[in-house]
Amino acid sequence: MRNKVAVSSYSFSNALYTEKMPGLEDFFRTVKALGLDGVELVAFNILDRDVPLPMGPGDPDKSPDPVLPDGSHPGQAEQPRARMDPEKMKAFQTMMANAGRKRPGTIDAIKGYLKKYDLAVCNMPVDFGDIGNPDEEARKADIEMLKMWIDIAAELGSPSVRFNSGTVNRDADGNLDLSICIRSYKELARYGAEKNVAVTMENHGGATEQPEACAAIFEGVNDPNYQLTPDLGNFHLGEEMYRGIDMMFSCGKPLCVHVKTYAFDDEKYGEGCDSHTDFRRMAEIVRRHGYQGWYSIECNGACGKDYSSVIRTKEIIDKYFQTEA
Repeated sequence: MRNKVAVSSYSFSNALYTEKMPGLEDFFRTVKALGLDGVELVAFNILDRDVPLPMGPGDPDKSPDPVLPDGSHPGQAEQPRARMDPEKMKAFQTMMANAGRKRPGTIDAIKGYLKKYDLAVCNMPVDFGDIGNPDEEARKADIEMLKMWIDIAAELGSPSVRFNSGTVNRDADGNLDLSICIRSYKELARYGAEKNVAVTMENHGGATEQPEACAAIFEGVNDPNYQLTPDLGNFHLGEEMYRGIDMMFSCGKPLCVHVKTYAFDDEKYGEGCDSHTDFRRMAEIVRRHGYQGWYSIECNGACGKDYSSVIRTKEIIDKYFQTEA
């Protein structure tokens, strides 16, 4: 049975709203031309253009230097993980939270593009809000905002929406305290069930950069409408990456998997690999768990010249993930 394949709008972040891809319809038209089944709509890619965001498109014909999960560049994985200054991180989170409070005026147009190009939405990653915030008033405001995004996902026919776990909290002994984000996920999962939209969590930094934390949050939420979205390229390099993905698949039944790629060079990295992932090995893990959901192509925010990174990633999915070894 063939799994459906989508591409994340994040893969076109350096082309969208540039001369190469001026508007959202150009994105949907491109996805259809690439022969894909659907799209993964990242929330900040569909905001109204007058909403300020702490990022902007780069050169649409040049993929930026790939950055690995530990913050390094290929061949430099031994360098310490780069950390954002706490004050800059706080300012970034505030800007992102404010950006997500306004319902985009693009929703009706997107519904039209989905119908016109016969595409489905496989998932909606939402990076706004902080469900781990120990400030209860601020956290409740963010949860209400995220409920709006669940409504939007339902309106666009997305089966799931992904929210980040937020602030990393610790107890008096310095151990991870996951109780706040677990309570928040419980509330969001219950609301999502009313809208027939599953709430999911990705291994997406913060506490979730640790496989055990992902499993602990999943077990703590313990709701049939709560699932995990494994990203094949977001754990730290080495054995932890494969162990972590295997652990995530052991939790529940994922609806969407991010097939993330960075840099390609068969001679340097080997056939079936990119700069840090052996996709043959990843495919074995995925097949062992009988996965039947969507594969979403995510090219580290860079479509590359002529969308070559997206095309190459789809070839990897077709060759290793859609067939038995």
